[in-house]
Amino acid sequence: PPPSQPTITPITPSDSFVPPLSPTPPPGRGPDVTNMDLSQRLEVAAIKEEERLREIRRIRFEQERLAEIKNEEMRRLEAKRIEGINRRREEEVKKEEERRRVERQRKAEERRRLIDEKDRMLRKAEERQMGYWERKLKEEDEARARAQE
Repeated sequence: PPPSQPTITPITPSDSFVPPLSPTPPPGRGPDVTNMDLSQRLEVAAIKEEERLREIRRIRFEQERLAEIKNEEMRRLEAKRIEGINRRREEEVKKEEERRRVERQRKAEERRRLIDEKDRMLRKAEERQMGYWERKLKEEDEARARAQE
C-alpha cells in the first residue's frame, strides 16, 4: 500500500504466549481441588494464573488494536476536516479574485465611457466653434462684397 495509508497488522498472539500445561476447563470453573495434593493444587493454580495472564494479554492486545483503529480514524477525520477548510479557502480566494476582476472590468468600462463622453463633448464644442468662425468668415465675405458694389 502507499505510505500514506497505515499497514494493518494481523492479530497474532504475543511472543510471550505460553500454551497451557494441561487441558483447561471453561473459564470461571476449574477442577475440584479439595481432594488434590499440594503439587496438583499448585499446578491448577499455575494454570489458572496462566489463563488469567493470557486473558489480560489478549485484552491489552485488543485494546491496543482498537486504539490504533481509533487513532487512524481520528487522523482520517482530521485530514478530511483540513481538506474541507482548504477547499473553502480556495473557493473564497477564487470568489475574491472574481470580484476583483469584475471590479477592474467595471472601472475600465467606466473610464472608457467617461473618455468617450469627453471626446463627444470636445467634438461638439469644436463643431460649434467651427460654425462660429464659418459664420464670421461668411459675414466678412458678404460685407466685402457689399463694399465692392
